[in-house]
Amino acid sequence: MQVFMFAALAISFVAVLFALQNIVPVTVTFLGWRFEGSLALVLFVALVAGALISVLASVPTLVRGRWTTTHLRKQVATLEANLRGCRESLQAAQRRHTGATGQPDQAAVSEVERARDRPKP
Repeated sequence: MQVFMFAALAISFVAVLFALQNIVPVTVTFLGWRFEGSLALVLFVALVAGALISVLASVPTLVRGRWTTTHLRKQVATLEANLRGCRESLQAAQRRHTGATGQPDQAAVSEVERARDRPKP
């Protein structure tokens, strides 16, 4: 955190030096508007305008990313609920099978363990 503070302080110092050394008045004409100000002020306004345009251009991507994240979280919740239901059904079937014979069927247990250990696609 302190490194960022020192970096910000250094950049601020350089910006102040730049502004003090570039106080020459310049005239900017844009679409019929005429603006006079120091060179440093004109460059600062151009920098802020560029940053604002950059932020506005990235808004659709940010919104799409949040929508995708929300959609995927809902899908994960649905799949987890489905998995819980499948596990409960499997446990109920195992209890029924064990209750009928008194002992679990080793072939069925082995098949369930192999299915559980298979790599997921």
